[in-house]
Amino acid sequence: MDGCAYGITLGGDHSIYIRDCQERIYHYSEKTHGWKRFGGTQKVYNLAADHDGRLWIITKEKKVMRWDGEESQWEDMGLTGAQYIAAGAHDQVYALASPGAQNDAQTIYKWTSGNKWI
Repeated sequence: MDGCAYGITLGGDHSIYIRDCQERIYHYSEKTHGWKRFGGTQKVYNLAADHDGRLWIITKEKKVMRWDGEESQWEDMGLTGAQYIAAGAHDQVYALASPGAQNDAQTIYKWTSGNKWI
């Protein structure tokens, strides 16, 4: 992709997403061997793809959202004040968000199969 990219994530299904320098999301298409805008007009601060390739983001408003492929829309995951998100193997999505124990510190939150943050 020509231009500027600020972040990249790889999903467990081999999907690839980037955040460009205008805070837009792009998805790489194996079919066309090119990048395509993804997720509408939603601006993104940070992104991670989980084991199924589902995209999780932190919005400019510091809310955690997850892409709902069936509904083709962003789903609010109920965590605000987020700074960073990471995803790994099955059921491993973590976020750093306020409040933290000390001044600028963040708390580590884990998304559970019970559909809540702990």
